[in-house]
Amino acid sequence: MSDPRPEPSSVALVHRSVPGPSSASPRARQVYRRLLDLSAIGLDVTLVPVETHLPGGAPIQLAAAGVRIEGGPREPASRRIRRLAPMAHTIVLCDLLLPRSVLDAVTDSPATVVLELDHLPSAARVAARSALRPSEAGGLSTEIDHLQTRERAVLSRARLVICNSADTARNVRELLGPHTGTTVTVIAPTAPRPNGPDGNDGTAFGSSSGSSGRLVVPGRFSDEFATPDESAWRSLLLATADRSPALAFSLVAEDTVPRLRYDIKGHVDVVELRDAWLTTCRATAVMDGRGHGLPTTARRAELMAAGVPFVASTAALGSDVLEGHAAELVSDDPAERLRLLLELRDDAALRAGVRADLQCMAAAGEPVLTRDLLSSALAEVGLAVPSRAIGASTTSAERLPRFDAPPDEYVEPRVDGTLAAADPRIEQLEREMIPLRLHTRDTSINLQSTMDPDQRYRVFSRTHLESAPATAPPHSPGADAITFSVLVPTWNSDPGLLAECLDSVLAQAHANWELCIVDDGSTQNEHLQLLQLRAHDDPRIKVRLNPYNQGIALATNDALAMATGDWVVLLDHDDVLKPDALAWVATYADRCPDYDLWYSDEDKLSLDGQLVMPFLKPDWSPDLLMGVNYICHLLSVRRGLIEAVDGFRPGFDGAQDYDLVLRMVERARRVGHIAKPLYSWRMVEGSTALDTGSKPKAHHAGHEALRESLGRRFQPGVVEDGEFDTTHVVRHIVDTSQLLTIMIPTRDRVDLLRACIDRLAEAAGGVRFEILVVDNQSTDPETLAYLDKLIDAGHQVVSYPHDFSFARQINLGVLHARGDLLLILNNDALARNDDWLLRMMEHAQRPEVGLVGAKLMFPDDQRGGRPQHEGIVVGMAGLAYNIDLGGYMGMDQFVRDCSSVTAACVMMRTSVLFAVGGMDEQLRVAYNDVDLGLRTSEMGYRVVYTPHAVLEHPESASRGSLHPEEDEAWLAERWGPKGSVREPFISPQFEWLMPVYYRL
Repeated sequence: MSDPRPEPSSVALVHRSVPGPSSASPRARQVYRRLLDLSAIGLDVTLVPVETHLPGGAPIQLAAAGVRIEGGPREPASRRIRRLAPMAHTIVLCDLLLPRSVLDAVTDSPATVVLELDHLPSAARVAARSALRPSEAGGLSTEIDHLQTRERAVLSRARLVICNSADTARNVRELLGPHTGTTVTVIAPTAPRPNGPDGNDGTAFGSSSGSSGRLVVPGRFSDEFATPDESAWRSLLLATADRSPALAFSLVAEDTVPRLRYDIKGHVDVVELRDAWLTTCRATAVMDGRGHGLPTTARRAELMAAGVPFVASTAALGSDVLEGHAAELVSDDPAERLRLLLELRDDAALRAGVRADLQCMAAAGEPVLTRDLLSSALAEVGLAVPSRAIGASTTSAERLPRFDAPPDEYVEPRVDGTLAAADPRIEQLEREMIPLRLHTRDTSINLQSTMDPDQRYRVFSRTHLESAPATAPPHSPGADAITFSVLVPTWNSDPGLLAECLDSVLAQAHANWELCIVDDGSTQNEHLQLLQLRAHDDPRIKVRLNPYNQGIALATNDALAMATGDWVVLLDHDDVLKPDALAWVATYADRCPDYDLWYSDEDKLSLDGQLVMPFLKPDWSPDLLMGVNYICHLLSVRRGLIEAVDGFRPGFDGAQDYDLVLRMVERARRVGHIAKPLYSWRMVEGSTALDTGSKPKAHHAGHEALRESLGRRFQPGVVEDGEFDTTHVVRHIVDTSQLLTIMIPTRDRVDLLRACIDRLAEAAGGVRFEILVVDNQSTDPETLAYLDKLIDAGHQVVSYPHDFSFARQINLGVLHARGDLLLILNNDALARNDDWLLRMMEHAQRPEVGLVGAKLMFPDDQRGGRPQHEGIVVGMAGLAYNIDLGGYMGMDQFVRDCSSVTAACVMMRTSVLFAVGGMDEQLRVAYNDVDLGLRTSEMGYRVVYTPHAVLEHPESASRGSLHPEEDEAWLAERWGPKGSVREPFISPQFEWLMPVYYRL
């Protein structure tokens, strides 16, 4: 029996993410409204997101509007499309800059293909020519040619192309040529008027320094060469530098780069970072000042519908006509645009007139009209659309989100474990906590080079941790009122050590605490007498004596039952708190009320009472926690959270804290790190502080806690032993049926290329892969013959016959990649372990992970064979560099979250590279991988380093030492100068990590 024919009203829409009203880009917000349009006109709509994890989506709102989502977070989009295609009458494709596997799945399907486009990627490249150096023109032309060939193949398969502007329609017709059966039509973006009270006088934000409202400049990464709005900001700041009084601006979070945040702070009164798009609908005026690139049609449609005046360049405006308002709203001169912006702010009558006319011009974007046009266009390709268009009485008000709704209703939090999750409030607290240097950098390093690690720490502790301002937290209005319940389970404790533990609580600078002690059936009288005496001396000390021993988990739960404080603090009976521990937690908790869990750095007390083995921890790193309980001490938790997870669980003794933390972070709103040792862990006989192998049951209990955590999170995987006692390795299940494209840029040096590919064949580990070589001007006959052999074997060779540009070569190669997974690999890298591809794939297939880096080692005859790359750090010893962790606290043995990883060996889903806009081609040689990692993190993906994929990589064997000054200058221009971007995954107390040096 043949398969049933698809319903004539069924539509599958393919977009790069799950869109929503607060998605980062106007285009995603436009696609969200288009989905609602399709559902509203009576079609059966299914969304197929290529990436399922980008924040800002609205799955609940889409479901309420009748839109199904074909999710499958670990399943590639190409497979979901092929499964869905026989059941869909029409596939609507909303982007052409998508993986080849996705485009092939669409064009190979039996369904009718419709494109819904806001621009052609090739047109964006053409429009950005002016931003390039003349030497880049040839390379750009080659890239445009490859893009247009790709685009033409998809366009020619489509029955209908819906463009959101006349500019895009013209570009599509020019690319298709005169002889085509594809219909091209223009339908304006749907942009309903915001709900709520009519009128927008720009005063919703109040006034500042005499200004009558708030001016907004959107900022976002572009897909090509530069960030046009970034240029607009700089022009604006230069133009305002001499103006008085200061202007008030808001910066809307459309992936704004950190450098802009620092620049703005020096020039304007108020900056609202990462705000919802809803903000602009109450703004006085908006700067839309792209100096080059394509028109910003989707953003402008939103502003016009909301009645928000905007000032634009002719590039941002495109061919649209603003009737009689061109003189008030359009200029190519930055200073003139600023004058027009201020005139709109200050002249209420002008603003009201512009506002009314913009809303009249926006009528074409009203849902009642766009849905009529959409119905007619789709009916022409055979979709069964109801004959009556949606009426004015059934507009989209009940389906679309209210612009005046609270932003939190639709905004998803940034993904934990990313650079983007960094909190400026915490950064400010650290600036107040960490003293200035006492020495120059060179003097500090020379001084510390004569000491062993423990000596260095003791000097650092005396000079920086035990002296102002580190000892006393800055004033915070509500900190004193915060109450703590310190939980201490005891059992036959050493009376001397127990007394020191209790004294450390009594000595706290923050006095608003209670000490909840539960003795778990002790038999030593001296110990019991000490507890009773202390309880008699201070009413804040509560003691409960259990008649028999029931285990540490239940004993701590008994202590929790006694707690009445806002926050619960866990303290072992033989450890000590630093005198300012609770005061710092109270300050952080008061300044950051949306956090539910805080952890601090810690050190250890040796048997002779010396401070040793400090653990200066990274910020919240979810992947690191899956390998070891690095959070450990000091742990402070909002009491409501620990009660919500039912406290400690019996059966996990020895790993009860680890089990508790795993359960709490699954429910916590945010997890915060205090970069200061607030807790000293005593090294006594039989403790894991002295010997991690002293409690083997704790190791097995940790395994079980992890297994249960994976089950709760619906993450398929197994738990294995780690390198050390009480450490673990989570092995995520790998889908080996996915094709991996291994992209290798090369130029001659066939000896390196052949060795690299031969080793790939030997150490594939059952992975399906193709080789894609991007050849840059090879002339050696032996190399050319070898490349021909690769083509004969079914692999691909893409020619780039221009001056070396690593970034463009990668962007060119990915257009041809057939795999759903992509590995960028240097031609001089050799795998050392046979399962390295599997160890990288298990993370690259996780939807929350964007990039996966490997451990690269120098050859034995270079630098002693030490590690070359264990992640990239920013802002420590320079702008950015590959780090050698030096074995610090065993951190080199764990999967960890990083700011970036090197492109000498980096794996990702092919769709991720497209989602973040590829590599920035301004960075031809150096730092393009750093920038890629930072942008990937800013987009909400985690960047992960795995030590379980190990390769040998000689330094600059293929290209020599290339480090153009212009690349370093560009990275600093985008992300900020040295030290301006805080590295979240290495302690701010470090100067550099290998060897361990502190900021003396």
